[in-house]
Amino acid sequence: TLKLSSRVLDKISIGQLISLLSNNLNKFDEGLALAHFVWIAPLQVTLLMGLLWELLQASTFCGLAFLIVLAVFQAGLGKMMMKYRDQRAGKINERLVITTEMIENIQSVKAYCWEEAMEKIIENLRQTELKLTRKAAYVRYFNSSAFFFSGFFVVVLSVFPYALLKGIGLRKIFTTISFCIVLRMAVTRQFPWAVQTWYDSLGAINKIQVMYHNEASCTMNLGQFRTFLMSKLSRDEFLVLGLFDAVFLS
Repeated sequence: TLKLSSRVLDKISIGQLISLLSNNLNKFDEGLALAHFVWIAPLQVTLLMGLLWELLQASTFCGLAFLIVLAVFQAGLGKMMMKYRDQRAGKINERLVITTEMIENIQSVKAYCWEEAMEKIIENLRQTELKLTRKAAYVRYFNSSAFFFSGFFVVVLSVFPYALLKGIGLRKIFTTISFCIVLRMAVTRQFPWAVQTWYDSLGAINKIQVMYHNEASCTMNLGQFRTFLMSKLSRDEFLVLGLFDAVFLS
């Protein structure tokens, strides 16, 4: 159920409600699926470092240092990606508000011949959304690529110093590769994703709290919420707006 203040329903727009339900609330499912990696990943790193110490001794810290630097770099990229996503969400909400107001006042728009002006405003907002989406996608792909190239460098940086000092056999090399694969997964994939989904969930909670702070409140299930939307929009307008943002907000 969605519990909102009766005063809030008069102040917020339909676009903000659709954005909240279609985009932000999905973050809770992702956050619950990855939440345990926040403590599992450090535990894995501790255990694997102990096992690698038995094989490579001090040279193990060379690979670990590379992973730490890479994790810090990924954190910076993640912060940049979240900034782009927040900016895009703001533009999406702005566009939905303008679109909803234009639909509700379509007679005035037609009477004063504002079609082209409104079209340009919405088109400019949409172009800004696409630019921010493209930037966030580039940062995300570059951030994900760290998972694929990090394994080679971790193995080389861990094995090479030990091989120069004491020599190394194939058995230790293959065992080290197996441990480094698990270590790479924990540091460059599981832990960053878990932290990112936690921040996304906190952001969704903050957005819900903005709407959910008044004392007088009413409870709406999904059927009642659909009826509320249909009372604000016509059936065709509601379907078009809902399907359009279900595609671009996912």
